[in-house]
Amino acid sequence: MIESTRDELAELLMQREEKVVFAESCTGGLVAATMAQVNGVSNHLCGSAVTYRPDLKQHWLAVDAESIEAHTCESREVVELMARGVLERALEANWAAAVVGHLTGECFAWVAIGHRRAETIQVVACARYELRAKSRVARQAEAAEIVLRDLVSCLRQSTDD
Repeated sequence: MIESTRDELAELLMQREEKVVFAESCTGGLVAATMAQVNGVSNHLCGSAVTYRPDLKQHWLAVDAESIEAHTCESREVVELMARGVLERALEANWAAAVVGHLTGECFAWVAIGHRRAETIQVVACARYELRAKSRVARQAEAAEIVLRDLVSCLRQSTDD
């Protein structure tokens, strides 16, 4: 199923001539790697900042230490800052998706979608998902598919505006 979601996202990006960038934590680059499987996507995939550790979230994506301290790295506040931060740095991207979460114990993922219109960047969607897969690897794949699905939804809504 992740393949059909990936293909749908790639098709939307290509049709609309838009570009996406990712900020990944718990998925460890799987979202970008999944998108990179599509032939011709290089014109629409800017890349991914895999910021697994707090220090990289701060230095690469400008997530402030105070937000991490107050809310933890696996929070709505931090994932929204990651989506904004990666979109601010990937100047050619129109869209960003960020993901954080826990893959053991209480298994969940936060996903935030950012959109750039003209000079304005805003987070257009943010949600927390319970991960139901049984293994760590399967939970990473589940989270990656959620990211792609949320992006498809936001691009479709943007088309309807």
